[in-house]
Amino acid sequence: TLANKEIAFKTNAGALDGIPIGTAGQFLKVNSGATGYEFGAVSSDFVKIQSTTVSSNVSSVTLTGFDDSIYASYLVKINNAITELTTTNRGRIMMRVNTAAGVQSSNYIYTLWLKYRRWDDNSTPDDNSMSEGDDKIKLTNWNLSANDAQNTEITFANPQSTSHVKIFNCSTTAWKHSSTGSDGPYTFTPIDCNGVYQATTALTGLTFLPTANSATAIAGGNFSLYGLKK
Repeated sequence: TLANKEIAFKTNAGALDGIPIGTAGQFLKVNSGATGYEFGAVSSDFVKIQSTTVSSNVSSVTLTGFDDSIYASYLVKINNAITELTTTNRGRIMMRVNTAAGVQSSNYIYTLWLKYRRWDDNSTPDDNSMSEGDDKIKLTNWNLSANDAQNTEITFANPQSTSHVKIFNCSTTAWKHSSTGSDGPYTFTPIDCNGVYQATTALTGLTFLPTANSATAIAGGNFSLYGLKK
């Protein structure tokens, strides 16, 4: 006889048996011996390590939780990020690394390239930016308008290594509905940036800060760090 909320199954002997309901968040799965069924947690090779949502002004956002013994690579996703509104426009979000000594404000190299569509004259210009010995890694080259936001993905590996420099592959998408001049609006293709922190020091985290257009605070957005297991 099945109890309430049990799931029925047929045993190898041909008898009818039941599996009691699990606890909240558990899944029905095959047991470790592959001899029957059980409820339990389901692990994933893609793990959310940390997530922070900003809804009011903060000076910066820091993501931590690296463990190179577990994760082969990492992904940061920044969604709908904005800086504070200064006059009629916003700034943009930049990145620095953290070590045991704190947030590092030097020793960066980056190259950035983008193509955009100008809807006022239907042209498709491109733009680029590069720097050696900079105080940051740029994630985009353009300030945001009042109603726009920045979406960025960053991939990297081995941040805790002490044998090589730290390389970041970044991609940002954005829409700029107006400009500070007479041109615009713009639609951007993904803005590609390759950034390097030129020291072999182990990293403890990543910090995101406002920059440009006199912005001193991040006003909104979700910042998440994921790890891909080995």
